[in-house]
Amino acid sequence: MSAKATWVGITGITAADEPSAGLAAAQSLKRGPGAAGLRVLALADSAFSDGIQAVPAADEVVVVPSPQREPEAFVAAVRELARGRRFVLLPGSPGDMVALAPRRDALSQAGVRHMLPSPRQVSSLPFLGVARVAGLRIPRGTGLDPASVGRLALRPQSWPLVLRTTDGRLASAATPAEIPALAQALARPWGMVTRAHEPVLGSEISVAVLCGGHGRPLGMAAAIPLQRGGNGALWSAVTTADPGVLAATRRILDVARWTGPGELHLIRDEAGALWFTGVTPGFPSWISLAAAAGRPLVRQYVGLCLGAASLLPGAYRDGLFMSRVAMDIAMPITTLGQLATEGAFSHDTRHAGTLRAAPDHAARARVAH
Repeated sequence: MSAKATWVGITGITAADEPSAGLAAAQSLKRGPGAAGLRVLALADSAFSDGIQAVPAADEVVVVPSPQREPEAFVAAVRELARGRRFVLLPGSPGDMVALAPRRDALSQAGVRHMLPSPRQVSSLPFLGVARVAGLRIPRGTGLDPASVGRLALRPQSWPLVLRTTDGRLASAATPAEIPALAQALARPWGMVTRAHEPVLGSEISVAVLCGGHGRPLGMAAAIPLQRGGNGALWSAVTTADPGVLAATRRILDVARWTGPGELHLIRDEAGALWFTGVTPGFPSWISLAAAAGRPLVRQYVGLCLGAASLLPGAYRDGLFMSRVAMDIAMPITTLGQLATEGAFSHDTRHAGTLRAAPDHAARARVAH
């Protein structure tokens, strides 16, 4: 193992019916120039995470506590992994970003390099007012709490209403009677629904962004989602370099002072107007498409954590299409056995045994399984 190697710990790597940004980030890091100096460490909260045992994009797999269910234990485990290493943490799901934002100081003190947004940014939707100032339209809606749920039934609304959580999960309510149950389901296992708004007819646009510590936008790429699964997972998309979309995104970011990676959600209606519907912390699940189009935002994130803060020059490729496919992965049962009993596995036999899960992994595994 080279002393100059950079270890990139990525959470939320899932590969089944809900492809995550963590998997796409790992794949984009292992492609292209500079990959030789990076070691991708998949941080799984279970030895039985779907497909993680054989994902070739990860050099190492380590079982750690869930950042969403046990954030303090997760920080302690990552502290041990980062000891004596140049270690960068990239939360691979919006839920992980939300859960770890309040622990960003503790992570920094543990020697873990990261670009996490502040708790204030992920606990609300401060972008709404900023988007209005930037000239974008905002769909009519309200923050969702017990008092506002009752008032929704008294207001004239365009149904169905869209419910959006702080970590980007969505649901649709066709009647007021459906909202309490949906809101309760979305609030599990933690968190809450932040906003319910009227639908906007038009084309959805997702913008992946990366901002520096002082809120300066350093890179962005936009895509039009083409197909989503029943659970909202993105299965196909095409890049767009629409100047109006990118200009509106810059206007928002110039005022919002966001930190780290994020995804802005826009809609262009039938009249051509842009609407802003929310922001989700972390990279979107199509982030590998941005790298293929000439915007390696994940690699730039790693560089930013290590002290580089340069803008990505030039334009990225417009009209590049991405389609996901399901894969069957065969692997030796001994791989699963090693993960379940030892909590760590290496795809590179030269480094096998250099990493271990949290010290109490065996006891935790017995309780969980």
